[in-house]
Amino acid sequence: CDLPDSQRQVTKERAEAKAAENAKQIARAKLQMDTAEAEAAKAAVKNNQKVLFLCYNKKLSRFLKSLFKEIPTIEVFSLFAFFSEIDINLKDVGTTNLSPKKAAPIIAKLMDDNFDKFQIDFDVLIIDEAQDFSPLFWPTFELLFENKKWYLFADKRQAITHDDWKLPSLQNENWLTFPLTKYLRSTKEISEKVLNVYEDDYISTSISGYDPEFLEIADNNWSEALDKLRSVLHKLLEDEKYHPKQIQILIPHSRYKEEVEQAKYSPNKKIGAIKDINIESIYKFKGLESEVVVMVVPNISSLESETTSDIKSLMYVGMSRATALLTIIGDKEVKELANWNS
Repeated sequence: CDLPDSQRQVTKERAEAKAAENAKQIARAKLQMDTAEAEAAKAAVKNNQKVLFLCYNKKLSRFLKSLFKEIPTIEVFSLFAFFSEIDINLKDVGTTNLSPKKAAPIIAKLMDDNFDKFQIDFDVLIIDEAQDFSPLFWPTFELLFENKKWYLFADKRQAITHDDWKLPSLQNENWLTFPLTKYLRSTKEISEKVLNVYEDDYISTSISGYDPEFLEIADNNWSEALDKLRSVLHKLLEDEKYHPKQIQILIPHSRYKEEVEQAKYSPNKKIGAIKDINIESIYKFKGLESEVVVMVVPNISSLESETTSDIKSLMYVGMSRATALLTIIGDKEVKELANWNS
């Protein structure tokens, strides 16, 4: 039945208030885009230096390209695109079905064998999410970028695939290291939950927001988790009037993506059919962020894979993608892994 005019007006006002609050949260997130990495690149440009900006993740490279699209002296490549510049497709050299750690020796040998083909007309090298780069790559990088300035931005807490990660030796020269002790991506409430995972004593942002939520499931299976996800999405989209573009659904690994996409949102619509909804694995979303993150992690085993050396790190990465609102769906063991009640 139709709502009375007075109730319809209240509903409209609540929706408009929510939309205004969402806009504020987005503005806050955009203010945080001027990261240390971006500032290093812009500083080099001011000094008339050319910048090569590398990362491992393809999605992150697309975001960085959009960030620097108006600055021609900053070139951004994922590792795969970097090899494409010399007509090598990493998918064609036996790395497709290998974990990053197992693929690393193959990629390192390719770099060494094709050393003279790389055109390095740059003054400054910046590597974002450097913990994704195997230490086996460093010897060739040292030769390629000899006598050039390096900036490496890394978080060993996010070394999902390379638990042996370390800085390049640079012929035994000392690195100037600057620990980043402030966590600024998320609201204070989310920051505290993220930092609790490893009980890190960093400074969280002072921007307050909504309390993160852990929706505990009893049967630790995907069926119950997807029922919870459907309820969460209805609340966000129908009640709180978020746009699907504001929401990122994160799953432990890509092998679960089809199952989530095919799950029912309503009798006549699947979750994957919601226009502009975003569903991605935690690993593929590394280095990126979203205003709203819903993590679906039914059980500990869903986090495990041949490509993951540390499942706690995977939880940490997923949780730290949220800027304004974080919801996790999982069982008691997942809750304990995240150190949620600490």
